[in-house]
Amino acid sequence: MAVVSGKCTVCILGGAGFVGQTLAAKLADRGYSVRIPTRNRQRARGLLVLPALDLIQADVHDPEQLAAVLSGTDAVINLIGILNERGHDGSGFRHAHVELAEKLVATCRKLGVRRLIQMSSLKANAERGPSHYLTTKGQAEQIIEKQAGESIQYTIFRPSVIFGSEDTFCNRFARILRLSPILPMA
Repeated sequence: MAVVSGKCTVCILGGAGFVGQTLAAKLADRGYSVRIPTRNRQRARGLLVLPALDLIQADVHDPEQLAAVLSGTDAVINLIGILNERGHDGSGFRHAHVELAEKLVATCRKLGVRRLIQMSSLKANAERGPSHYLTTKGQAEQIIEKQAGESIQYTIFRPSVIFGSEDTFCNRFARILRLSPILPMA
């Protein structure tokens, strides 16, 4: 995908998160137009300093709103994922990973979005995932592989834990250590 005078538009689902903010800055620096839907525009307002960034308040789980934010884009990057859910039955993981992947591929096909990049997880496995998280990440991969067809070029990458100054993983432990000299480990 070549940039032609900044005309290429990339939509980042999960763009207000740790990885998404870093990626959005890199893409903007390289001349891409970046579109980021977010549930809470006020909380993500720090992204507004980036040139050629469109921050849109939207619920990407709503098919109409998803279609609106993907309309006119050349590529979509899906970084959305949850590490924890409110219940323990896997329904939160299915909603965030599997159901969104189904809606995303269908919307890309409908709108003619030709490029999809999906962040999965190391050891994702639809059949033998040892957790709801890894099972549903694997199921999302399968949906993309089976439903993208020839009309959508896709890339699925499987990182391990991603560390950085603004991550929630290390910073959560740092906050716990400030409150107590003992670090409880699950």
